[in-house]
Amino acid sequence: MQRRAQRSFAWARHIDASEVPLSELSDARRQGYEWALELADDHKRCSEEPPWRRQLPPLTIEDIADRVARSPASVRGRISSARRTLFGDLSDPAIEKRAQRMHGRKRRACSHPRCDEQLPAAAASNRRYCRHHGSGAERVNRHRQSARTSSV
Repeated sequence: MQRRAQRSFAWARHIDASEVPLSELSDARRQGYEWALELADDHKRCSEEPPWRRQLPPLTIEDIADRVARSPASVRGRISSARRTLFGDLSDPAIEKRAQRMHGRKRRACSHPRCDEQLPAAAASNRRYCRHHGSGAERVNRHRQSARTSSV
């Protein structure tokens, strides 16, 4: 019988690598993110501490479920929902790599002349427009506008 891979919550420590800001998470997903961050911090503490010096056992999903009076499945569901919202289908190594690449990147403004929206720091380096101005309809409008001004 195969053992299931141990769940990793390290993604919660790389929230800056997500294109979705925390403010856009629903209350349930934000709570799932906070639990994942708590688990990630505890797992980091345990990994840095030698086993013979460990005072407390590692925190588990069951511990959190007992504390908040929910089922472990409900806690797991909220955590996985938060991860899916923040990172989609990215694997742990992909999230880690994205966080590495982002080191030193800053948010930048949308290239549309009358837009004040900022692109996320995690946005690809060749992305120039915000979600609204990067849509197909806006791209067509820019193309038609440039065609009109060049033919005059």
